[in-house]
Amino acid sequence: MALLDTVRLLAMGTMVTTDAGMACFDSKYTYRFWRPITAIRNAGIDGNPDTAADPNWSPLTTTPNHPEYPSQHGCSTSAFAQVLAHAVGSNQINATFWGATAASPTGLATTRTYATVQDLLDELVNARVWIGFHFRHSVIAGESLGRSVANWELQRYFLPTNGKGG
Repeated sequence: MALLDTVRLLAMGTMVTTDAGMACFDSKYTYRFWRPITAIRNAGIDGNPDTAADPNWSPLTTTPNHPEYPSQHGCSTSAFAQVLAHAVGSNQINATFWGATAASPTGLATTRTYATVQDLLDELVNARVWIGFHFRHSVIAGESLGRSVANWELQRYFLPTNGKGG
């Protein structure tokens, strides 16, 4: 991308993901749902005779200390995916992201490449459930919220100009 296009993409991504994150945390503290670790460990006192507690269950890593619903990662990643799709004019994004691994938690040691926005979001849902942080419906709700914020903003901001500062 040209420098100006890159700056524009970064500005869009920053604004949209920040606003999606704020909407997400507003929802988290409105609904205040418990996380899987709390639900699973306390299933014996949830009033449902069909559930049983597993007091030793733990997620793969330390659970974030804020409410579960909706998934903040779902909100922000979905919003950013919409920005990428908007920037390239297609849901075929062919995007590669760097990330950390258990062996190198503070370094960018691995990559994941996604052909489409849907590929990215499908993996996001599974990853947040499999790590033990979220229930599936919470990640899907987060993605929906992030997509809604992104679409609203992308229809109103960062529009083409008429070349005269309009």
